Amino acid sequence: MRTPQWLRDFQSLPFLLDFVLGPLKEENLRRALALSHANLAVFVQRPISAAFLAARALLILIHIAARLRKSLQRGPWGWRAD
Repeated sequence: MRTPQWLRDFQSLPFLLDFVLGPLKEENLRRALALSHANLAVFVQRPISAAFLAARALLILIHIAARLRKSLQRGPWGWRAD
């Protein structure tokens, strides 16, 4: 049985890191929200955290734009339209 292409595109190290550090991140997120009485503004009150959130949003938008551009260059059946 062949492995699907979308599954082969994943890299294993980020997945493994998130699998190991996921519970720690979730616990700290809950703690921060409990201390701030569920106020999400606590994540953008400090300039460094706002900068990290903005950088993450920018990287996500760049990734989406690259995928859209790549899919628009291909024809309707996945072949490259030259």
